[in-house]
Amino acid sequence: MKRLGIVALVEPENGGVYQYALSAIEALRTLPGWQATIYRARGSASFADLGLPIRELASSKARSVALTLLGELSGGVRDPFAGKDIVISAMYTPYLLHTRVPFVYTLHDMQERYLPDNFSHWQKRWRAFVQPRIAARAARILCESRFVRNDIVEFLGVPQGRIEIIPAPPRWQAAPVLDEASLASVRARYGLPQQFLFYPAQYWPHKNHLRLVEAFSRLAAEFPATDLVLTGHPRFDYAAVRQEIARRGLEHRVRQLGFVDGEDMPALYKLSAALVMPSLFESISIPVYEAFRMGTPVCASEILAIGEQVGEAGVTFDPRSVDSMTAAMRQILCDAGLRERCVRAGREKLAQLTQDRYARQLDGLLDSALRADVARSAATAANLPNSSAA
Repeated sequence: MKRLGIVALVEPENGGVYQYALSAIEALRTLPGWQATIYRARGSASFADLGLPIRELASSKARSVALTLLGELSGGVRDPFAGKDIVISAMYTPYLLHTRVPFVYTLHDMQERYLPDNFSHWQKRWRAFVQPRIAARAARILCESRFVRNDIVEFLGVPQGRIEIIPAPPRWQAAPVLDEASLASVRARYGLPQQFLFYPAQYWPHKNHLRLVEAFSRLAAEFPATDLVLTGHPRFDYAAVRQEIARRGLEHRVRQLGFVDGEDMPALYKLSAALVMPSLFESISIPVYEAFRMGTPVCASEILAIGEQVGEAGVTFDPRSVDSMTAAMRQILCDAGLRERCVRAGREKLAQLTQDRYARQLDGLLDSALRADVARSAATAANLPNSSAA
């Protein structure tokens, strides 16, 4: 039995990275021959219901900075993953600088290279400092799109052979059966209109809520029975979005639901006329996959990895252009045949992303990384060049 550490220092408010960690854990815990332990943030209540042993690690910003500096100085930090055969992490963390255990980690994006204004000076400095150091030590790096893989090669100098593209499937393996009573209950609980466009996202600047509100304001009179529904914790740009809604007189047409429990999300997708995904930057969009699963038409940004993910299964637009976004939303609302074609193509795409296939891919990745580490160790011991890193 091989001993696996799964690092998941994330919380629900981390949005897509948290959902990614859940998908990975649920796949990894099904693998035969692996004895897994979850490493979560100290004081967290997450992942307790997944049936795996849990250990906790401090994850404050101060701790991250200290770990990074100590890693650079080869300071005396105890190996947090001692006793494991291999570690897989759902994100990069400076704890990986303090282990001799081979590790695989996911690099979701290098957004700071494209949207630097979304990051403070110190955030950019920290990423520039820590990312190449962790990448250099990793047995393998995971990502979810060709776009991100190319960034890792270009910006971090990692050989393409050490990077694996394995998109995580949405956690719903089968669309839940929602009868009319269940849907009516969710509609009543959240005060939802009969028809609405849906955007579930945290209020980070790159999620592009302000342009979405402006685009919707241009459609409001043309589609008086259609509202816009937003979900996400009231943080980051939430207040600015709320002010923009009020400035345009849309308080009764744009609903901000706040955080919505995961159990209600399938019904929200099912009830919506379409998902609108105007994000300026994504390595992969979990809401797009969730919309595919629930048979919800998709209207999404065409840039970077989102266009790669959506393909022919949705209507795409330039997220920097309010005109383009408005036209795409009008198209998806007006053309029933188009909506049906998008739903059919989305289901076909999703059929290729099963939890079983994902688990097998992760199993093969971990085995490959372990074999590479054994070969590297043997080469080092024999003082021979290591040819297994590529």
